[in-house]
Amino acid sequence: MNLDTVILGNNIEEYLLAVAATIVVYAILWVFKQITFSFLKKRKDKLGGDVGYALFEMASYVKFWFYLAISLYVGTQFLELSARASLVFERVFLVALVAQAIILGSIFLRFLLRQKYAKGKSATIQSAVEILSTVAVALLWILGVLFVLSNFGVEITSLIAGLGVGGLAVALALQGVLGDLFSSLAIYFDKPFEVGDFIEYAGNFGTVKHIGMKTSRIELLSGEEFVVTNRELSDGKIRNFTRLEEYRESMNFGVTYETSLDKLERIPEIVQSIVESIDKARFDRTHLSGFDESALTFTTIYFVEDNNYDVYMDTKQKINLEVLRAFEKEGIEIAYPTRTLHVQKESPYTNSQATDS
Repeated sequence: MNLDTVILGNNIEEYLLAVAATIVVYAILWVFKQITFSFLKKRKDKLGGDVGYALFEMASYVKFWFYLAISLYVGTQFLELSARASLVFERVFLVALVAQAIILGSIFLRFLLRQKYAKGKSATIQSAVEILSTVAVALLWILGVLFVLSNFGVEITSLIAGLGVGGLAVALALQGVLGDLFSSLAIYFDKPFEVGDFIEYAGNFGTVKHIGMKTSRIELLSGEEFVVTNRELSDGKIRNFTRLEEYRESMNFGVTYETSLDKLERIPEIVQSIVESIDKARFDRTHLSGFDESALTFTTIYFVEDNNYDVYMDTKQKINLEVLRAFEKEGIEIAYPTRTLHVQKESPYTNSQATDS
């Protein structure tokens, strides 16, 4: 067998030339990748920080099958192939090119969104950007697939129409999941709470630890993890204590009716001096507010100038104990529910006179 021997329309020399071209092109691309990869690895910190890391990551995601597809496509140009075989190589090259372009485009898109919208922002915003990045990358793949199918001769218009009907059916089947997804986006952008906030939902108090695409996780005061869907959170009533600048406390207490008028007049002064002596407490007012069944009721309003719940409770406890201590010293008795019965006793002599008459 000599070099002029023809096999499937091409002689041996043409096949050897095609193989040589394929190997040379692949070798050139592989060497180029190694040089580029090594260059970016050494200089990624000098290329602008995040930009350098993005370029380094993009270079690392150029795959060997992409180089192989290019090499085979170049090698086949030295051969006389049938229309069907030529079409196969062209389509393989197109698929590889589009797939590699989408992979690199996805990396660049994620980098761009993180740089512009997530860098230096809260964990909640960063999570939202990650979700948007995932959706954007999915759309990028869909567009890439449609582009490939269009080049394969598929009628895109009818396909899109079919996808629209199918998408509607899928949306109806997955309306719960989609509802949670859109609710998570509403939470991210409306910001009723963020990761790290202390909230109350449906009687559960805890700190938000994670906001996901479907559920959010809250670490309760009792220690366990409370998992709730984002749709339930967005539809429910939430109290966000982290947004508080200070707590307002209304303290009610009652003293007995036997308390002298002089001591009653001094009670507001006593309570005011106690509140003003406590760190982070700000006095507002104290008044005799009512005459209840078994007590003279006083109402005190004060503020705790801290949004930490533990600080609020500690301050409230200090004030309550100091009030009890001061009242004990002054001889002021705290009232408790009592009932006094006044019984009038009639004399037996009066009863007997009434009977005899």
